[in-house]
Amino acid sequence: MVSLHFFQPGTWMKAGFLPVMLVSVVVLLAVVLRRSPGLRTIWLLVGLSAVLASLRAYLTSSSIDFQVFYHAGLDTLQGRNPYLATHPGVMPFLYPPNVLPLFCGLASLDYQTSRAIWIGLNVAFSLSLAPLAWIALGMQDPSWPSLRPEVRGALAAFVPMTTAAALTIDVGQLSLWTAVAAFLALAAQGLRRPVIAGLCLSLALFKATTAIPLFVLFMRRSDRASWGVLVALSLFLSLIPRPSTNPIEDLKTASKRIAENARAGDINDYSLANEYSYSIIGIDHTLSRLGLGHRRTVGLMQLGILAMICCWLAWEVLWARNLGRSVHCSLVAIVAVLFFYHRLYDTVLLVLPLTYAIGRADSTRGAIRLRYLAAILLLMVPLSASSTVMKEIHSKIKMIPLFDAFYERLVLTLPTWSILASGAILVWASYAELKNLSAEFHGG
Repeated sequence: MVSLHFFQPGTWMKAGFLPVMLVSVVVLLAVVLRRSPGLRTIWLLVGLSAVLASLRAYLTSSSIDFQVFYHAGLDTLQGRNPYLATHPGVMPFLYPPNVLPLFCGLASLDYQTSRAIWIGLNVAFSLSLAPLAWIALGMQDPSWPSLRPEVRGALAAFVPMTTAAALTIDVGQLSLWTAVAAFLALAAQGLRRPVIAGLCLSLALFKATTAIPLFVLFMRRSDRASWGVLVALSLFLSLIPRPSTNPIEDLKTASKRIAENARAGDINDYSLANEYSYSIIGIDHTLSRLGLGHRRTVGLMQLGILAMICCWLAWEVLWARNLGRSVHCSLVAIVAVLFFYHRLYDTVLLVLPLTYAIGRADSTRGAIRLRYLAAILLLMVPLSASSTVMKEIHSKIKMIPLFDAFYERLVLTLPTWSILASGAILVWASYAELKNLSAEFHGG
């Protein structure tokens, strides 16, 4: 007997999503390789991508994270402390207090209306992410090449079809909000609009572990006004919803809850004891999959690796400045995704380095172009990886020890390795371009 689930619209949306995503990947790569199917075909694909992303969002979204946001806003409006309140079937609230005004606004409406608005916002963010990425790069670096219309269209069609964007919309996360705010902050900085840049940075700070690494890009004298707006607005947003409470105590409570939820088997645990760990990415997650079981050792090694990467990047951005500004923005976005705790939906921020790599691959030739193409393919891995598929395959091969060990060490860590490798290749390609320019200058 055929299940009634087969006839539900959401089932057909999910079934149709994968083929369109694969087509968008093929078209994007074909356009970069100058094998374009035609501008009209590309814009038809953009339209199909937008329609399918919208339909899937409204027909299949679980909104499990949005429920947390809505209840936090409702608790605040009703005089309860969202950091202490509990709701059956709803995860605890672990976000900084500066995000509460947004959640209070969402909770001021009934749940279904608020959910529909939030889904609509996230769909709009996913459709605008690629255009904002190339605008931000262009504002940051005038030497960055202007993308051909075919490339822009193919990239705009690809981004809403990525698993990262779809997952963000599905659970109702803040990842797309953060990426859009970050790209707008970079564009405003490039346009010399420090107040707007500070405003956008304060909105990106709603997801602190993603936004903090971006601060290294705002350390110039001209950014002082941005920091003033960022600090003032963040404090204002933290105090306005509940002026009688102490935001410092709220942060302490949130930190305690974060630690509790990272224990073995809990929702944020990176080990396989947590059935939801398949969507987690990061250094600690990768070290655990490679066989390191002692949590303190994993934590210290992650801290050391991140410290080395961040120190080199800060040195390059603030002092050496060997690479261009657009490269700096791309590398910071890559590091931000690996900065402590993140999940696959947070990789929407990688649209920025992906756009950069596409732009460089489209304007270079020879070995350098091949390096940028390799970076493009590597960045597509975390953007397209599905935790559901990885979990399903793992459940099938657990009975075969050799395959199980290979799968845990390589496949489950592939998104993190791909992100790290893409950053290394972007640095390699950028230095190769500098070497060629230097040789041409001295040769001429």
